[in-house]
Amino acid sequence: LMRRVERGMLDAAILTEPLRMNAGLRARAILEERLLVVAPGDSPGERDIDLLTALPFVRFNRRAGVGRVIDAALRSRDIEVRERMELDSIESILMMVSRGLGAAVAPERSISAEQRALLKCVPFGDPPVRRRVALVERASGDRSALTNVLHDALIEVAGR
Repeated sequence: LMRRVERGMLDAAILTEPLRMNAGLRARAILEERLLVVAPGDSPGERDIDLLTALPFVRFNRRAGVGRVIDAALRSRDIEVRERMELDSIESILMMVSRGLGAAVAPERSISAEQRALLKCVPFGDPPVRRRVALVERASGDRSALTNVLHDALIEVAGR
C-alpha cells in the first residue's frame, strides 16, 4: 500500500506505521493499540511466552506492518515459535486460533467481544508491545484537504 501511495496510485492508505518512511511520504497517527497473544480458551498456561512456546504459531504475514512489529518483538525477546502457518488476514488468523490450530499475536481492537469470551487473550510483553496505525500520504500532495478531513474522521472514530 505504501508503494501505491508513493506512485500516486492511491491518495492515502491506513496501515501499521512503518519503521522507516519512504522519502516523499508522511504518516499521521490515528491510534495506538496493544498486541495480545490469543490462544484457544482451554490452552495451558497464563503467560504470553507459555502460550507462544507451547502451541503452534499462526503468524501474521511478515511483510505486513503489524507482522514486522510482531516478528521484531519475538526476536528481541528470544522467543522461538513453532510456525504452523502464515496468513494475510487477521480474521483468518483468529478463525484458525478459535479452531484450536495454535496461538497468534493480534491487535487488541481486532478481537471481538464474542471471540474474547471463547479465547484466552493475554498482553504480548510486559509492558505490552504496541502498534501504531497511521494514515500514510504523499508529503506534498494535491489531495491534502481531503486527507485532512479523512484523518480527522478517523481520529474521531478511533476515539483518540
